[in-house]
Amino acid sequence: GMTVRREAIPRQHQLRRFKGELSVLFISILFILLSAHLPLATIAAVGWSGVMTVLLLMWVVRPLNVLISTWGTDLTWRERLFTMWICPRGVVAISISSFIAILLESGSDELVGARLGPEDGQALMALVFLTIAITVVVQGLTAEPIARLLGVSAKSSRYVVVVGANALGSTLP
Repeated sequence: GMTVRREAIPRQHQLRRFKGELSVLFISILFILLSAHLPLATIAAVGWSGVMTVLLLMWVVRPLNVLISTWGTDLTWRERLFTMWICPRGVVAISISSFIAILLESGSDELVGARLGPEDGQALMALVFLTIAITVVVQGLTAEPIARLLGVSAKSSRYVVVVGANALGSTLP
């Protein structure tokens, strides 16, 4: 491995870009598949208490997590504030919650002993999905204005990915 790594890899930049594009594609597919598995009634059952939990995560838990994680780094307070606002959305969390839901549906002895059932796994998945949906919409739409306000925005190229070959997707350049 060390010998191969010392050699120049032809088109390394293109390979890294392709890997990044594949990662985005697979994460997008993961979210679509997991959300398709989750009934709307389950999300509705979480209700306002679920929304309040998401707000608590957005305004208290995530900022504290970022503050503790970045303690002693050379990040400025503006960069920390921005990171607190846009920190990761939860691909790992939704993957783990779906795994726990599968374990609960299968009747895992450890979880059944804790008096947890399949409905608890579905509620956990609904809460995680609600967290991701709300944070992606709210924080995703406000990331650029907040970055400009804090003075941490970077100039970069923007790309749009069109998924699907419907009439709209086919007419876009």
